[in-house]
Amino acid sequence: MLDNEVLQAIGEMLARQKSEMMQEVSVLMESKFSPQFNLLAEGQRTIIDRLVPSSRMEELEDEVKLLKIVVRQLSEDFLAFKNAH
Repeated sequence: MLDNEVLQAIGEMLARQKSEMMQEVSVLMESKFSPQFNLLAEGQRTIIDRLVPSSRMEELEDEVKLLKIVVRQLSEDFLAFKNAH
């Protein structure tokens, strides 16, 4: 009976240690990788901004919105024409 209690206590200790280790690894990874990913994202944003000025990007977004409206209207007109005949 004592052996089972000892084994159970050891199992609980190992489970706690595993949980603590995983938490420490998570904190370490976050502190190590998050700043690097942020720098990478910042570098990519800089490259994109240099390649496509924000004013041009806004113009393209406006054009896409207009094209969506036109395509939607043409689709509705086509369906109405198709259903009428």
